[in-house]
Amino acid sequence: LLTMWSHAQCLEMLNHVPFEGLEPPFSYSEIKCWARNVSSEKKQKTVEHINILISFYKNCIEQLDSDMNKFHSISANDNESNDFEGRIKYFFEMVHFQFEHSNRKAAAGRYSKCLLQFATGNYLKPRGPLGHTLCLSRKQLLFLTRLCVGSNPDCKLRLTELWKEFSKRGVAFDFESQKQILILFNKLNLIEKKSDSGDAQYVRAIL
Repeated sequence: LLTMWSHAQCLEMLNHVPFEGLEPPFSYSEIKCWARNVSSEKKQKTVEHINILISFYKNCIEQLDSDMNKFHSISANDNESNDFEGRIKYFFEMVHFQFEHSNRKAAAGRYSKCLLQFATGNYLKPRGPLGHTLCLSRKQLLFLTRLCVGSNPDCKLRLTELWKEFSKRGVAFDFESQKQILILFNKLNLIEKKSDSGDAQYVRAIL
């Protein structure tokens, strides 16, 4: 949670950088997928735009009287490198640095606290010595499923892929929970079976 605010701000600004063929809003995973499928020329062009953003942000940090020499000494990424992934990591480190070394540190703390309170109040339940565990209502589960599968009547998703899509959205179910979800999906006639194997079962779109 300590870096969530920094990631939120970093990704928000990256969404204003032109990634040819990638429409905002986009996530880190979508950026990674984009980078795997575009030419080196397109990536280099985007690196140039990211460098402009880095330069602009650096000037803003210096106005906060933050010690940029200290940032360079603790940064794990080389400022001289023009590697696409390295540029994004370097920019994130710069964003995080200014929250950790300026009077804006309190904002990051408040964000983390509010995020934890929101999750606790809506998705978590206390389980004694086990701490808090995820607890989704049926309505929340179906809403999340629709996001993963899609809303088009022809949409369907392999069951094993659905668990992965849940995980991408920060929700991981253990084996017993998956069994109970599958029972619910069968009751709602959302499962299309091609065999008894999990790989041959598909989840239909929720209309």
